[in-house]
Amino acid sequence: MDYRSALQATGDVAIGAHALRARRRRIMIAIAGIGLMSCAIWLYVRLRPPGSGGADRRYPALLECSECGYAGERNIFVEESFPLLCPECSQRGCHAKWRCLNCDREFLPPVGQLNIRCPHCRSPKVGASPLTNANAAPAR
Repeated sequence: MDYRSALQATGDVAIGAHALRARRRRIMIAIAGIGLMSCAIWLYVRLRPPGSGGADRRYPALLECSECGYAGERNIFVEESFPLLCPECSQRGCHAKWRCLNCDREFLPPVGQLNIRCPHCRSPKVGASPLTNANAAPAR
């Protein structure tokens, strides 16, 4: 009588060479799984675009304080919300400047308004004001 047919039920005790083979099979499956995960991690690291590790979550913005009139540029974290603390007067009055794409003027948008238009020419073509750079071509 073959003992392997008696080991079909759960909870039966495997003995001898059969138990050794079953244990080796489980160990080999575990090693293969660890190897596959290691290969996936290696591929992820190798195929990731350069500069994407620890991506900088900041962007430069032109700011103007509605309390003291301070104007300057600062790197803002994406998570920060306006109004920001002013570096001059320490009040929450710094807002990002916007630029009209029609008349090329910079302005502070009204707080809480959703449909923002240029206060000078009433154009709806407005957006965040880019930083001025001596090497950059003028915006059109």
